[in-house]
Amino acid sequence: MKIRFFRRLKRKLRFSSKSHGSRYYFQQNVIKDMADLKLTLNPLPKTKVVESDKSFLFNEIPLREITYKTLKAKRGSPAYILWNDEQIPKHRVYFYREHFGSYKFLMQYHFIEKRFVFACNRISSHNGLTNSDKEEIIRQLLTKYTGLEIKKSKSNFEVKLIDKEGNIIFTYDSVYFLVNYLPNNENTRHLIKEFGLETEIRESLSNHRENLKDLI
Repeated sequence: MKIRFFRRLKRKLRFSSKSHGSRYYFQQNVIKDMADLKLTLNPLPKTKVVESDKSFLFNEIPLREITYKTLKAKRGSPAYILWNDEQIPKHRVYFYREHFGSYKFLMQYHFIEKRFVFACNRISSHNGLTNSDKEEIIRQLLTKYTGLEIKKSKSNFEVKLIDKEGNIIFTYDSVYFLVNYLPNNENTRHLIKEFGLETEIRESLSNHRENLKDLI
Protein backbone atom coordinates (compact mmCIF):
# COMPACT_ATOMS: atom_id res chain seq x y z
CA MET A 1 0.00 0.00 0.00
CA LYS A 2 2.83 2.37 0.89
CA ILE A 3 4.60 1.72 -2.43
CA ARG A 4 1.39 2.29 -4.39
CA PHE A 5 0.83 5.58 -2.54
CA PHE A 6 4.29 6.90 -3.47
CA ARG A 7 3.77 5.84 -7.08
CA ARG A 8 0.59 7.91 -7.21
CA LEU A 9 2.37 10.81 -5.53
CA LYS A 10 5.25 10.68 -8.00
CA ARG A 11 2.78 10.60 -10.89
CA LYS A 12 0.91 13.60 -9.50
CA LEU A 13 4.11 15.57 -9.10
CA ARG A 14 5.15 14.79 -12.66
CA PHE A 15 1.93 16.35 -13.91
CA SER A 16 1.64 19.33 -11.56
CA SER A 17 5.31 20.16 -11.04
CA LYS A 18 6.07 23.88 -11.06
CA SER A 19 9.30 23.39 -13.00
CA HIS A 20 9.76 25.20 -16.31
CA GLY A 21 9.64 21.91 -18.18
CA SER A 22 6.27 20.78 -16.89
CA ARG A 23 4.66 24.21 -17.46
CA TYR A 24 6.00 24.33 -21.00
CA TYR A 25 4.70 20.92 -21.99
CA PHE A 26 1.35 21.47 -20.31
CA GLN A 27 0.93 24.69 -22.33
CA GLN A 28 1.92 22.95 -25.57
CA ASN A 29 -0.51 20.07 -25.03
CA VAL A 30 -3.24 20.53 -27.67
CA ILE A 31 -5.83 18.39 -25.83
CA LYS A 32 -6.06 19.89 -22.37
CA ASP A 33 -9.67 18.97 -21.54
CA MET A 34 -12.82 17.26 -22.80
CA ALA A 35 -13.79 20.28 -24.92
CA ASP A 36 -10.45 20.11 -26.77
CA LEU A 37 -10.88 16.36 -27.25
CA LYS A 38 -14.33 16.84 -28.75
CA LEU A 39 -13.04 19.44 -31.24
CA THR A 40 -10.11 17.21 -32.15
CA LEU A 41 -12.40 14.29 -32.99
CA ASN A 42 -14.36 16.41 -35.49
CA PRO A 43 -11.72 18.63 -37.12
CA LEU A 44 -12.34 21.39 -39.67
CA PRO A 45 -15.94 20.29 -40.37
CA LYS A 46 -16.40 22.86 -43.18
CA THR A 47 -13.13 22.12 -44.96
CA LYS A 48 -13.26 20.09 -48.18
CA VAL A 49 -11.73 16.64 -47.74
CA VAL A 50 -9.00 15.46 -50.13
CA GLU A 51 -8.96 11.68 -50.46
CA SER A 52 -5.84 9.53 -50.65
CA ASP A 53 -5.46 5.91 -51.71
CA LYS A 54 -2.42 5.55 -49.44
CA SER A 55 -2.12 4.88 -45.70
CA PHE A 56 -0.96 7.76 -43.50
CA LEU A 57 2.25 7.66 -41.49
CA PHE A 58 3.60 9.84 -38.70
CA ASN A 59 7.37 9.81 -38.32
CA GLU A 60 7.31 6.89 -40.76
CA ILE A 61 5.12 4.79 -38.42
CA PRO A 62 1.71 3.75 -39.83
CA LEU A 63 -1.00 5.25 -37.62
CA ARG A 64 -2.53 1.81 -37.04
CA GLU A 65 0.78 0.61 -35.55
CA ILE A 66 1.43 3.40 -33.03
CA THR A 67 1.71 2.06 -29.48
CA TYR A 68 3.98 2.77 -26.50
CA LYS A 69 6.14 -0.12 -27.68
CA THR A 70 6.54 1.01 -31.30
CA LEU A 71 7.29 4.58 -30.19
CA LYS A 72 10.07 3.35 -27.92
CA ALA A 73 11.51 1.15 -30.66
CA LYS A 74 11.31 3.78 -33.44
CA ARG A 75 11.78 7.05 -31.60
CA GLY A 76 13.58 6.14 -28.38
CA SER A 77 12.76 7.76 -25.06
CA PRO A 78 10.46 10.82 -25.18
CA ALA A 79 11.61 14.29 -24.19
CA TYR A 80 8.73 14.42 -21.70
CA ILE A 81 5.68 12.43 -20.63
CA LEU A 82 2.68 14.47 -19.49
CA TRP A 83 -0.06 12.94 -17.38
CA ASN A 84 -3.31 14.84 -17.88
CA ASP A 85 -5.49 12.62 -15.69
CA GLU A 86 -7.17 15.48 -13.86
CA GLN A 87 -8.84 16.70 -17.05
CA ILE A 88 -9.21 13.49 -19.08
CA PRO A 89 -9.08 10.14 -17.25
CA LYS A 90 -5.99 8.06 -18.10
CA HIS A 91 -4.74 10.62 -20.65
CA ARG A 92 -1.01 10.53 -21.31
CA VAL A 93 1.00 12.57 -23.84
CA TYR A 94 4.45 11.59 -25.12
CA PHE A 95 6.50 14.52 -26.42
CA TYR A 96 9.41 14.29 -28.87
CA ARG A 97 11.54 17.10 -30.25
CA GLU A 98 13.51 17.52 -33.49
CA HIS A 99 15.15 20.45 -35.24
CA PHE A 100 17.19 21.35 -38.28
CA GLY A 101 18.47 24.78 -39.20
CA SER A 102 16.14 27.33 -37.61
CA TYR A 103 13.15 24.96 -37.76
CA LYS A 104 11.77 23.18 -34.70
CA PHE A 105 9.37 20.26 -34.51
CA LEU A 106 7.51 19.42 -31.31
CA MET A 107 5.67 16.12 -31.72
CA GLN A 108 3.06 14.80 -29.33
CA TYR A 109 1.40 11.40 -29.19
CA HIS A 110 -1.83 11.12 -27.20
CA PHE A 111 -2.99 7.96 -25.47
CA ILE A 112 -6.16 7.42 -23.46
CA GLU A 113 -6.33 4.25 -21.38
CA LYS A 114 -3.01 3.26 -23.00
CA ARG A 115 -4.56 3.38 -26.48
CA PHE A 116 -3.41 5.75 -29.24
CA VAL A 117 -5.99 8.40 -30.20
CA PHE A 118 -4.15 11.39 -31.74
CA ALA A 119 -0.79 12.86 -32.78
CA CYS A 120 0.36 16.38 -33.56
CA ASN A 121 3.46 17.99 -35.04
CA ARG A 122 3.97 21.65 -34.12
CA ILE A 123 6.28 23.29 -36.64
CA SER A 124 7.95 26.60 -35.87
CA SER A 125 11.05 28.64 -36.64
CA HIS A 126 13.24 31.07 -34.77
CA ASN A 127 12.42 33.61 -37.46
CA GLY A 128 8.73 32.66 -37.75
CA LEU A 129 7.24 30.48 -40.47
CA THR A 130 6.70 32.30 -43.75
CA ASN A 131 3.87 31.65 -46.20
CA SER A 132 6.48 29.96 -48.37
CA ASP A 133 7.33 27.60 -45.50
CA LYS A 134 3.66 26.74 -45.02
CA GLU A 135 3.23 26.16 -48.75
CA GLU A 136 6.15 23.75 -48.65
CA ILE A 137 4.58 21.76 -45.80
CA ILE A 138 1.25 21.52 -47.66
CA ARG A 139 3.08 20.63 -50.87
CA GLN A 140 4.92 17.80 -49.11
CA LEU A 141 1.67 16.39 -47.69
CA LEU A 142 -0.18 16.57 -51.01
CA THR A 143 2.72 15.09 -52.97
CA LYS A 144 3.32 12.30 -50.48
CA TYR A 145 -0.28 11.18 -50.20
CA THR A 146 -2.26 12.41 -53.23
CA GLY A 147 0.08 13.42 -56.06
CA LEU A 148 -1.76 16.75 -56.30
CA GLU A 149 -0.06 20.13 -56.64
CA ILE A 150 -0.70 23.02 -54.27
CA LYS A 151 -2.44 26.00 -55.87
CA LYS A 152 0.02 28.86 -56.33
CA SER A 153 -2.52 31.41 -55.15
CA LYS A 154 -3.28 29.48 -51.97
CA SER A 155 -3.64 31.79 -48.97
CA ASN A 156 -5.43 29.38 -46.63
CA PHE A 157 -3.01 26.86 -45.20
CA GLU A 158 -5.57 24.56 -43.59
CA VAL A 159 -6.11 21.27 -45.42
CA LYS A 160 -7.82 17.99 -44.56
CA LEU A 161 -6.82 14.63 -46.03
CA ILE A 162 -8.43 11.22 -45.52
CA ASP A 163 -6.77 7.94 -46.45
CA LYS A 164 -8.16 4.58 -47.56
CA GLU A 165 -8.41 3.44 -43.92
CA GLY A 166 -10.38 6.52 -42.83
CA ASN A 167 -7.44 8.14 -41.01
CA ILE A 168 -7.31 11.94 -41.17
CA ILE A 169 -4.48 14.45 -41.49
CA PHE A 170 -5.45 18.08 -40.97
CA THR A 171 -3.49 21.28 -40.52
CA TYR A 172 -4.14 24.29 -38.31
CA ASP A 173 -2.57 27.65 -39.04
CA SER A 174 -2.66 29.81 -35.93
CA VAL A 175 0.07 31.00 -33.54
CA TYR A 176 1.92 27.84 -34.52
CA PHE A 177 1.52 25.70 -37.61
CA LEU A 178 0.18 22.27 -36.65
CA VAL A 179 0.01 19.05 -38.66
CA ASN A 180 -2.44 16.74 -36.90
CA TYR A 181 -3.07 13.00 -37.24
CA LEU A 182 -6.38 11.44 -36.23
CA PRO A 183 -6.47 7.64 -36.56
CA ASN A 184 -9.63 5.79 -37.50
CA ASN A 185 -9.35 3.03 -34.94
CA GLU A 186 -11.51 1.36 -32.33
CA ASN A 187 -10.42 3.89 -29.73
CA THR A 188 -11.41 7.03 -31.67
CA ARG A 189 -14.62 5.42 -32.94
CA HIS A 190 -15.61 4.68 -29.35
CA LEU A 191 -14.93 8.29 -28.30
CA ILE A 192 -16.81 9.66 -31.31
CA LYS A 193 -19.81 7.52 -30.44
CA GLU A 194 -19.57 8.54 -26.80
CA PHE A 195 -19.64 12.24 -27.76
CA GLY A 196 -22.36 11.68 -30.37
CA LEU A 197 -20.28 13.37 -33.07
CA GLU A 198 -20.75 13.39 -36.82
CA THR A 199 -17.30 13.04 -38.35
CA GLU A 200 -15.49 12.57 -41.61
CA ILE A 201 -13.85 9.44 -40.21
CA ARG A 202 -15.82 6.92 -42.20
CA GLU A 203 -15.63 3.92 -44.43
CA SER A 204 -14.65 4.75 -48.02
CA LEU A 205 -16.40 3.35 -51.10
CA SER A 206 -12.99 3.16 -52.77
CA ASN A 207 -12.42 0.08 -50.63
CA HIS A 208 -15.43 -1.61 -52.28
CA ARG A 209 -14.88 -0.82 -55.95
CA GLU A 210 -15.61 -4.36 -57.14
CA ASN A 211 -18.95 -4.45 -55.33
CA LEU A 212 -19.81 -0.88 -56.29
CA LYS A 213 -19.39 -1.35 -60.04
CA ASP A 214 -22.10 -4.04 -60.03
CA LEU A 215 -24.59 -1.74 -58.31
CA ILE A 216 -24.34 1.49 -60.27
